[in-house]
Amino acid sequence: MAGQTLVRAEYLIADPSRGAAGTIRDAALVIDGNTIAAVGPWSELEPRYRHLTPLGGPDGWLAIPGLVNAHHHGRGVSTLCVGMADAPLELWLPEFILYRGYDVHANTLYAATRMLRSGITTSIESHLGAGPLPTFCDGVEASLRAYRDAGARVAFAVGCYEQQEVTYLNAEGWLARLPETLRQEVRARLDYARIRLTVDEYLEAFERFHARCATEFPLARVMLNPRGLQWASEAFLRRVAETAARHQAGIHTHLLETLYQRTYAERRFNASAVDVLERSGLLGPRTSVAHAVWVTGRDVERLAATQTTVVTNASSNLRLGSGVVPLNALRARGVNVAVGLDSATLFDDDDMLKEMRLVATLHRRGALGETWLSPYEALAMATVGGARAALLEGQIGRLLPGYRADLTILDMTRVREGYVDPRADLPALALARAQTADVDTVIVDGEVLLRGGRFTRLDERQVAAALRESWQAHEAERNGEAAEFLTKLRPHLVAAYEGWESSAYDPYVSINSRT
Repeated sequence: MAGQTLVRAEYLIADPSRGAAGTIRDAALVIDGNTIAAVGPWSELEPRYRHLTPLGGPDGWLAIPGLVNAHHHGRGVSTLCVGMADAPLELWLPEFILYRGYDVHANTLYAATRMLRSGITTSIESHLGAGPLPTFCDGVEASLRAYRDAGARVAFAVGCYEQQEVTYLNAEGWLARLPETLRQEVRARLDYARIRLTVDEYLEAFERFHARCATEFPLARVMLNPRGLQWASEAFLRRVAETAARHQAGIHTHLLETLYQRTYAERRFNASAVDVLERSGLLGPRTSVAHAVWVTGRDVERLAATQTTVVTNASSNLRLGSGVVPLNALRARGVNVAVGLDSATLFDDDDMLKEMRLVATLHRRGALGETWLSPYEALAMATVGGARAALLEGQIGRLLPGYRADLTILDMTRVREGYVDPRADLPALALARAQTADVDTVIVDGEVLLRGGRFTRLDERQVAAALRESWQAHEAERNGEAAEFLTKLRPHLVAAYEGWESSAYDPYVSINSRT
């Protein structure tokens, strides 16, 4: 974006990590190209920039750093909309046979528009495509083009399964337990081995797109994504760590989302999943792990010591019954925590403002003297914390000179309807009440992408229409008899994990307890 832009807001939260102290009343922000040139009180900056017509006005606007969705999967169409009912993760993942046949560009572009409308300017996509290698690379390119077309910033975590997809058990051993007719149908419908990349192919794809991002996708950076310990060998994890170190690239992965993943790690390695990741070289300040619901106290210490980021996905974990992350313990030990929507918010609306409140309230304890998360702290996790997870610390997450011009502006008109006490902390009130409908303006890298609630670059109706057409074209192929197959398969999936729910577990968060 050429030239300069002057933004005026009733309030501006320049640094969420400082809480109310990082907030400026009757504020001005100057954008020069794609960078923030100046921030301060209107009375101080107006004389220097009075040649510019201000965007906004003195009343009603709250400017905050652009929000960071630190874990999602690029799904524009929700899983509920294709017939995937919420269920425990181990039963839910096989149902993705209902989520096939879509146009990657259309689906990702729609997801990007929904996030922008919610005030999200940057996301970390945990991507998983299918082989062979040319098909996989086509999917990655289509996704990156979608973010570029939307104007959104993305840390794109190119993902790979190496082993065990249907259950965490050895594939052949588990299949041998099934009736012959069902075994044949599983092989036909869930033939992951046929579409899975080799490790060499996966790393080749990463390096290919890592090299291209600087010139072809300037708002994107590519990360490595070994998906999760239950889907990877230690040899694969070590190669990922070596590749990341060579390129100074980020690593994004799933960690201990469910009780069954904890049991799996202990049975396979006689060790914690966190220990396995650490000895493989994966933990560190360039790594973010999504979920971390079933970590132990020692795990928390190791995550803190290695400066690994944890991304909490409160909505998704509640929807799939996975449990609650020990957020208070993580924060007490100094672990950086970011917020992710996981393409599965509680109200299926990709509303980051609601998610921030859910995160803040879910971890309140009734003990007197407890300190609860403030709206500013929740915002800090969704901005400053997310920036670190995306390896963009010092570039986004705050509205300070020298940072990239990524900001979200809320219209506080609805928020303050009725009566608001003059002594109320209005920015905190807005963060406690605002939702997607209150997002007025979104700016990414200095470009105004949403103004007055309307997109400036895209036609939202055309994006939605293209998405519908792409899904309708594959409707018969996608659904057919797949739902009946899943009904037959489910009892065998349940049986695969029989005896894995050990009563010996002492969960970190009491809500995770079987009692």
